[in-house]
Amino acid sequence: RASATQVKVDINDPASLAKYQAAQGQLQSAFGRLMAVAEAYPDLKTTQAFRDFQTNIEGTENRINNARRDFNDAVNNYNLKVRKFPNNL
Repeated sequence: RASATQVKVDINDPASLAKYQAAQGQLQSAFGRLMAVAEAYPDLKTTQAFRDFQTNIEGTENRINNARRDFNDAVNNYNLKVRKFPNNL
């Protein structure tokens, strides 16, 4: 790109015009290779099945958190009950 923009063109000089055309050809060739590389990447789109899977995972994590909270509350209540009088006798 730098060499293509540095060429001075004199429309009366066929040699400078040829240099300009050669530099533009190289730029076009490099751009074509770049486009080929960009087109080689696969189209990565999330499928509906994967989105459903993510939703299921989120639901499972929420249920686990709720069960953990319920378990901790039950254990805390049990420990308080066992330590209080008359149950601690």
